[in-house]
Amino acid sequence: MTPQRASARGTGRALPQIPSGAAPGTYGAHLASYTKESDAQRGWQVLQRSLGGQIGSLQPRMLAVDIKGRPMIRLFATGFESVDQARQLCDQLRGRQYCQVMPLG
Repeated sequence: MTPQRASARGTGRALPQIPSGAAPGTYGAHLASYTKESDAQRGWQVLQRSLGGQIGSLQPRMLAVDIKGRPMIRLFATGFESVDQARQLCDQLRGRQYCQVMPLG
């Protein structure tokens, strides 16, 4: 699975607000960041074991970004029918696992 390249830069700016009516597939639940794609793939497997049914029906997506000039791979859970479902997942994971709903493009 090759990560897609994004033009995002780690600037410290607030993330854009995602409207409730956002089209499916235009956002995801960012769960972790890695320096290597192979680590991100392994990370998805670890998260599937630790989070069980909470992400079991979702698909991983990796997005290559530059954060403060450093290449990183962001790991997203995708396949939500609505942005509200992605938000619900992040609410459920709060305190156990980093989770932030973010645009995928």
